[in-house]
This record gives sequence, structure tokens and C-alpha cells, in this order.
Amino acid sequence: MSRIVGSLEALPAQLLNHEYSAEHFGSWAFSVRYKGEVASVSCDGRDFTLWIRYSTERKAPYDYGPEVQIVLDESDPIDSQATVRRIFEYIKAPPTGRSPGAA
Repeated sequence: MSRIVGSLEALPAQLLNHEYSAEHFGSWAFSVRYKGEVASVSCDGRDFTLWIRYSTERKAPYDYGPEVQIVLDESDPIDSQATVRRIFEYIKAPPTGRSPGAA
């Protein structure tokens, strides 16, 4: 998680909060603000799955909408550059529910 959060400077994005749970297979979560939009990213360390969702509110308390689920390649480390790129694609995507690159 530290590699992913450290990479946020490249966007640049503001880290709002973060959590890590060693007891839950290394699961973690963080929220970021990018260009005024707030996104929440959660990772299930056991199932190699990410969930990304946007807040409908720009200020706290945040009200998050539907989740986008991303299943990661188990052969890559959870904090690989490929995972970082996928997270950034979704953080930079507009919060309209469409996938990055979709028309």
C-alpha cells in the first residue's frame, strides 16, 4: 500500500485517509481527492480484488456511490506498477460510472 499511496504524487492527488489490516490478509483502503472528486479505493488482500467508488459529495461526510470491482492478476504483487496504473485510470476517470477508455 505504501508504494501505491506514495505514487499518488504523480497525479497529484490528496490523500484523505488510509487503513491497513494485517489480520485480514493484508487488506487496505484509502480515499483521495483528485481534481475536486473524492474516490475510495479498497483492496482485499486474500482475493486480489480492488473496489473503487466515487463520492457524490465533494466534502465530508462523503456519500459513496456504486463500486467498480477490479480482479487483479495473482501472479503480480498487489502493489505492482500494473496495479498502480489500473487504480490511477479509475481515479482519473469521471465519476459517471463508465470505465476508463469507454466511449
